[in-house]
Amino acid sequence: MSFVLPTRIRFGCGIIEEVPLFLAAHGARHLFVVSDEGLAAAGVLEAVLAPLHAAGCDTVVFTAVPTNPALDCVDAAMAVARDLEPQAVVSVGGGSPIDVAKAVALLLTNAGPLARYQWEGQAPERPALLHVAVPTTAGTGSEVTRTTVIVDRGTKKGVVSDLLYPAAAFIDPDLMVTLPPGLTAATGADALTHAIEAYVGRGANAITSALAAEAVRLITSSLPVAVRRGSDREARSRLAMGSALAGVAMDQSGLGIIHSLSGPLSAWHNVHHGLSNAIFLAESIRFNAPAAAGALAELARVAGLSVAGLDDESAAFELARAMGDLMSELGVAELPVSMEFPDEEIDRMADAAAAMFLARNNPRPVSTGDCRAIYRRVLRRENLCGPGPGSDP
Repeated sequence: MSFVLPTRIRFGCGIIEEVPLFLAAHGARHLFVVSDEGLAAAGVLEAVLAPLHAAGCDTVVFTAVPTNPALDCVDAAMAVARDLEPQAVVSVGGGSPIDVAKAVALLLTNAGPLARYQWEGQAPERPALLHVAVPTTAGTGSEVTRTTVIVDRGTKKGVVSDLLYPAAAFIDPDLMVTLPPGLTAATGADALTHAIEAYVGRGANAITSALAAEAVRLITSSLPVAVRRGSDREARSRLAMGSALAGVAMDQSGLGIIHSLSGPLSAWHNVHHGLSNAIFLAESIRFNAPAAAGALAELARVAGLSVAGLDDESAAFELARAMGDLMSELGVAELPVSMEFPDEEIDRMADAAAAMFLARNNPRPVSTGDCRAIYRRVLRRENLCGPGPGSDP
């Protein structure tokens, strides 16, 4: 068993006031800040910049980060950062800005291009530039992971290295109170899928399972409240902590079929990552029930479901039902009806999903036919009362 977490975590309402102190302790005053236009327009970015400027830090801000950042975004950010020669990178946002910032911090100290590490299997030789992550969503957990995921060559592909861990994560629930209900739901669902897949995955261990179980408990109890009443700081705090714990767990134990199915949908059709995970959650639990009934039954109990007297597989199916109901309640159970997926596109996505590295960590082996069946069930609502996933040839 192995467990590594070099990221210093500071958590609590108002904790962003401490960011300048951390940077000053590391002699960093000239900063490259990565965020997105939505956070800039909403004033959330300024809430992070204000204490930095008050402490005398110089900042250059890059906000051209889309929902699913591709290599051209990293290249654009690097074009600015390379000339700036910053002493640190600060990311403000969800997984997209944080992942772009990780790539930039890496390339500022290691020879490019990113393809050397993303596609050619080379390991970075030098630590990334000092990176401070300030998450504004309770979802990806990227602030505590060693992975950056960037779209390139038509797919989402990660770079994984211990050198990519942010030096520090400042998790401030106050930054999340204005997050709209839809984004709160989608990002929270993302964190929930991280926790569930980390708990049942082949790479799970005692530490990651403990973190993942606590994440499921925190997220299932707080997410509906945070969606309904975004200003509830207690719910926001519990959700943010659950997201961080889920991020640590999934980074160390791996993911599975949910993220494998989500990858092509998100990368090729620009569907929000959290939403694309949410719509596959219930069906993926049903798919995994025969192979991970005990673990899923335990998660049903952790989530507070009434499963006393049920055998493990029945409890696992009850978890699937409850998670489907929760996603429906949150409004993230399906895609817009305007999105259509013909047979050839279903087949193309199924081939890609089954081939993803993440699928190898799933507790039940994943075939192209399994992915095709789940895509048809979820994206086209076919055979919802018929045979289970995997029966499709």
